[in-house]
Amino acid sequence: MVAILFSNNLLTGVKMDFEVFSQLMAQDAEWLARNSNINRPHIWISISGEDPAKLPSNENRIGELFLQFDDVNESNYKSKSTNIKECKLMTDEQANQIIDFVISHLKSVELICVNCNAGISRSAGVASALSLLTNEYDGIGNNKRFHPNSHVKSLVMRNGTRLHDLVYGKHD
Repeated sequence: MVAILFSNNLLTGVKMDFEVFSQLMAQDAEWLARNSNINRPHIWISISGEDPAKLPSNENRIGELFLQFDDVNESNYKSKSTNIKECKLMTDEQANQIIDFVISHLKSVELICVNCNAGISRSAGVASALSLLTNEYDGIGNNKRFHPNSHVKSLVMRNGTRLHDLVYGKHD
């Protein structure tokens, strides 16, 4: 499943597009060449529970960030289920890694690719939050094909104030 959002912020001139992939799609060079915009300069955020995606090389990829956390929400995590307790919940530190990564490449790319195992929840949560922070529009969260992980989205949003302020010219 891929979401391609072309969101241009007319106030700031910043334009950030997002594509969301499953891990299988992210690892398939031929599929990516036919079905994505990775022929443009882009950065890639790859999320896995255990085994990170093996991204094919791409001359237009400016940077990659690999994170490991499971597809659980805080409410699931607080349940009494032993299986959930063994899961890795996304942390503030990981949300800050995402924000730092995007800020470090903000002026060199207009496309952010995000993948997780199914390309529906964790990656959609990250892309949804980043879209709100950079474009003040959420095409992912408003798309019925995606179910953004609410914990992931809220952590990225909470830690993303400095990204939003940078895009919208609000400096200390």
